[in-house]
Amino acid sequence: MNILNLFRLITVLALSLQFSMASAAALYPIDKAAILLGSQFDIKIEFDGTYLPEEFVVQLSGALISKLVRQQPTFILNESGKGSSLIYRDVQLNQTGKYVLMAKSAQQTLQVSWDVYASGPRKVKNVILFIGDGMTIANRTSARVFSKGISERRYRGKLSFDDMPNTALIGTSGFDSLITDSANSMSAYTTGHKTAVNAIGVYVSRASDNLSHPKVETIAELIKRKTKMSVSIVSDAELQDATPGAMVAHTRRRADKAYIADQLLVQVERR
Repeated sequence: MNILNLFRLITVLALSLQFSMASAAALYPIDKAAILLGSQFDIKIEFDGTYLPEEFVVQLSGALISKLVRQQPTFILNESGKGSSLIYRDVQLNQTGKYVLMAKSAQQTLQVSWDVYASGPRKVKNVILFIGDGMTIANRTSARVFSKGISERRYRGKLSFDDMPNTALIGTSGFDSLITDSANSMSAYTTGHKTAVNAIGVYVSRASDNLSHPKVETIAELIKRKTKMSVSIVSDAELQDATPGAMVAHTRRRADKAYIADQLLVQVERR
């Protein structure tokens, strides 16, 4: 199989996966999600068929979900013509450990597990996060060669961050595609949750409205809600672009720039 055919096959598989995830029954947050203790997030349950609330059971860690989640859910009988949905907004879990969410109807059983973790005591006064768009090893190597030169197979100098004491590599793929974009990847940085291409601060469900997908709280929102600390954004792109916008916004489409600008203003007003 040549490279072109392999690329076509990967593209077809990725599109098929994305379609199946958008139309099949699902639970959000997704399986094996890591959730910060005390952070806010939405729980969404999507069934394939149409049911009344009394026709299905939702449990969290073996008990009825109402025992651990006080928020009243929003019930949608037939969302986007694809089946019944149940949404719990702004949920917080207040104990660490493994949680199992199970939703069961007469025809199907859905189940996911989450790891709820604590961040530990505060150790630093401030954090500055630099985001270099596309900052891969190949990009750094090219920058080193062009800026410092190379002679006899050795670089003539180092980049400033070559001497940093710690280095780590991360996988940037989303849950719908091996190839990510700046919206999806920045959303993972700010929320700790993997999402889909073009999405910011949400899990991509079958909702037809860009702003109605299940949300996960960003680190900026968490800091503003729980502390008196300030959050600042400095960018060489427009502030409503995907990377800076993912600090506060929640939308299926990164192109919703008017909405992203509104959310930035909301956070400013909370100072």
